Amino acid sequence: MKWTPDELAMMDSASNASITFIIAMLADERGVHVETAISLAGSLAGVSILRNVATYDKIDLTELIRTVPGTPVFIESVNSIGTEVANFMMAYCQSLGIDSKSGWSDDVPEDNQPLRLAVEMLYDYEKPFIELMDQQRVPPEFRPFVAALAAMKLIGKGAQILNPDIGKSIAISAAVAASKTVPLA
Repeated sequence: MKWTPDELAMMDSASNASITFIIAMLADERGVHVETAISLAGSLAGVSILRNVATYDKIDLTELIRTVPGTPVFIESVNSIGTEVANFMMAYCQSLGIDSKSGWSDDVPEDNQPLRLAVEMLYDYEKPFIELMDQQRVPPEFRPFVAALAAMKLIGKGAQILNPDIGKSIAISAAVAASKTVPLA
């Protein structure tokens, strides 16, 4: 996908606002658990993919949320947009000085698991994220990329305490899970 300079600037600014939001939401007296922050950003990317596809394909997510929240949902177009988002994440690795090829499908060690499941965090944080994106004037079709960019920047910021390969695996796993699960609300 080709981006205009204005679109890239908008996504960069919105991803920075997303990082500030994620840190504010997850911070406690000890700081922020980097794995959980990356997972939240990845899950926001994934649910944004799902919601965009549902709108485009005219799928009533509201009814699914009412009747079968938390269950798997498989929509073919999620895979194509998900691939675009994953490629975008891989391309951004270069600017972080991170290997773009490794880590994505690695198992996350037990000691590096996020403190909360990606899909569960969306119950608390998706609506405020949508409000933030509305304030930032980010169109819905850009939101998966903004959240994915936030995940990558968090991986870069946390590289001294978390192996970037583990961070990439957390981010992509959260995005996939959230894009293929009926939201809880």
